[in-house]
Amino acid sequence: MADSKMLEAALSYIAEGLPVFPCKADKTPCTPRGLKDATLLPDGVTKYWTIWPQAGIGMVTEGLIVLDFDADKGGLGSLNEMIEQYGKFPDTRVHQTGGGGLHFLFRNVNGKDHRNAVNFAGYQGVDIRANGGYIIAPPSVHASGNAYEVLDPSPIAPCPDWLTSLLGARGKPVPLEQVDGQVVIAEGRRNASLASLAGAMRRQGCSQAIIERALLETNSQQCNPPLPEKDILRIAGSISRYAPEPAASIMDDSFLEPEHCDNGDICDNVTTGDNGVTNVTVWDSVVEDGIDKKVAPKVDEWLVYHKGERFDLDTICRQLDAKNAIHRHSVVKRLSRLVKQGKLEKNDRQYTLINKTCTYIEWTGADPTKTLNLEWPRGVQDGTRFGFDGHVTIRPGHVIVVAGISNFGKTAFALNFLWANMDRFPCTLMGNEYTPETFKARVTKMDWADPLFPSGKPKFELIERRERWKDIIRPDNINIIDWINLGDAFYQIGTIIDGIQSQLKGGLALIVLQKDEGKNLGRGGGFTRDLATLYLSIDKGRMMCEKAKEWTRGYNPNGKSWAFQIEEGVRFHDIREVRVCYSCAGTGTTRKGDCERCYGKGYIEV
Repeated sequence: MADSKMLEAALSYIAEGLPVFPCKADKTPCTPRGLKDATLLPDGVTKYWTIWPQAGIGMVTEGLIVLDFDADKGGLGSLNEMIEQYGKFPDTRVHQTGGGGLHFLFRNVNGKDHRNAVNFAGYQGVDIRANGGYIIAPPSVHASGNAYEVLDPSPIAPCPDWLTSLLGARGKPVPLEQVDGQVVIAEGRRNASLASLAGAMRRQGCSQAIIERALLETNSQQCNPPLPEKDILRIAGSISRYAPEPAASIMDDSFLEPEHCDNGDICDNVTTGDNGVTNVTVWDSVVEDGIDKKVAPKVDEWLVYHKGERFDLDTICRQLDAKNAIHRHSVVKRLSRLVKQGKLEKNDRQYTLINKTCTYIEWTGADPTKTLNLEWPRGVQDGTRFGFDGHVTIRPGHVIVVAGISNFGKTAFALNFLWANMDRFPCTLMGNEYTPETFKARVTKMDWADPLFPSGKPKFELIERRERWKDIIRPDNINIIDWINLGDAFYQIGTIIDGIQSQLKGGLALIVLQKDEGKNLGRGGGFTRDLATLYLSIDKGRMMCEKAKEWTRGYNPNGKSWAFQIEEGVRFHDIREVRVCYSCAGTGTTRKGDCERCYGKGYIEV
């Protein structure tokens, strides 16, 4: 019998015109001809997932442009670079892969036969999946056991212009148009045409500086109207990430162009190559050494702040404002020396600082029984409890994550957790939606405990905070963060949680996140779960224990669910264990409408 969840997902993809076929956990096809066996027919999908009921979903990327960011190869860092260079990506469908990476899906609207590519445009860990390729689609299960997830369900957007330009540079040059006998590049073709020209020059070994000059001249003389200069520099920088063809005579940035060497004190031995470009092959040693002595400390200082990061020459030069060839050459020399000294590692065109410092953990004298004796939210009047209460171990420095849909109990849980522990531990509540009036109005209803000392001073800190939470973490407090809102930058959540945890000593952090209905994890997917000791997921009237790292007393709460009621927005009651409805996989709906088995609730009573 087919897996209903997988079958329904596969049927939803073909309804959007996306062909699918079954794949194994290692991403290889189940069928003999792979993507050539993909189907758009409901009967075909049903047949496939009847034969291979647990198979993952291979989605053919014909007509799509998929940016594939591989987390293990530095792809998420490259994503940050792309956003910095090209701006916010358009709203489009985004998947999180089972390996922790990301797929951004775009429509191929220009009709060109774009193909798959590895380390696309020189970005480390970024691949292209297009015509002739496929991706594994949610809710498939990765070989690691992690599921692929839809992080952003937005409609698939057209491929943005900057990406089309980079793709165009990989193929044939875009034809130019003629107006009144003169060759011009009309609006709408400027980016692609200039990118094609830059690509041709880069393949012949031209440096970024030379490409910039050529593009600026072409833009001025032939583009109607000309593009802004910043766009020209962006195109040149992007295309320069490509490695020149092996046969090319590489004119790297250790050579100077004429306008950079008109001072006889700086350079000599000027020669002219076959291509008519004047190059400087000998540097004045006095001037070079002087510049090196100024640049080297800046490089070393930059490296201190970027430990563990992968970077290329363009990145460090851009951030050090090393724009001309002389300064870039000094940066290259310093990096090369550090590589020879074993302080830097170079792989392809990427550098990584070798950090041999380490913190030794003295564990022999540690007390394994040291835990935080926490109290958990429970039914105030009827005494009912969530099933993990008393069965999970939380230690100093641990992180608890509560992910919930809007207005269905996540803030109530955070406040109840505060009320249960404010007499036991120093507590800090960081919020982004509280005002003095609304907060007091809400907690006044929580009359089962007094939040004030006899002096009238609150028993906890209340702080407004919207970013950089790690900067104000109280190391030995119960830190409750309600809630972290990342907007489109959901991929940063793992780094943020890691930063928060790094500040903890004797205390802990309870972090509240927003999640989409029907999803088990908060926005950011697996990035939100990795560092959590306890992970709770709240839907309408139901909480599930997504992860309990340490559980005790013979009761494993992992995967268990509890229904509950909330009165006045703060009082839990009627908490009891339930089971996720297998007919609708907990969503409350099927293709026929509300689930008939659970009456649309998503769970059934135990």
